[in-house]
Amino acid sequence: MRDINTARKIIETHPYTVAIVKEGNIIFTSKKNEIKSILFAIEKFKDELAGAVVGCNLVSKAAAFLCRYQKIKGVYSPRGTKTGIALLIMGGIPCQVDEMIQNIAENEAEYYPFDQALVNVESPEEAYSILKKI
Repeated sequence: MRDINTARKIIETHPYTVAIVKEGNIIFTSKKNEIKSILFAIEKFKDELAGAVVGCNLVSKAAAFLCRYQKIKGVYSPRGTKTGIALLIMGGIPCQVDEMIQNIAENEAEYYPFDQALVNVESPEEAYSILKKI
C-alpha cells in the first residue's frame, strides 16, 4: 500500500507520466509517452519490475497489458479506461483510479495507436510482442 501511495504522490505532484516504485524506492520515472516509457522500463529492468507498483497518467488497455506482462503488483492512475481497469482486475492487480473513462478518444493521439493495435488481443504476452514493435 505504501508503494501505491508513493506512486500517487509522484504522479500528482511532478510532471511525470510514469513512476515505478518498489519496496519504497523510486526505481524509474519518465516524462515521455507512457506506453513507450513502460516498454523502456521493461527492457531496462526486466524481472526486477515484478512486484513493483506503477503510477501512470492513464491506464489504457495497452498499459494494463504491460503491467500484467511484467507482474506488477499495483497501479495508480488519475484516469483509467474501463477496459484497462478490467484487465488489471482480471490479472489480480489492485488499482486505484480517480476517474473511469469509457475509452480513449481518437484525439488523444498519444495513446490511441497503442490501444488500436490491441483490438483483438487477449494475452499480455501477445500485447507485449505487438507493442514493442510500434
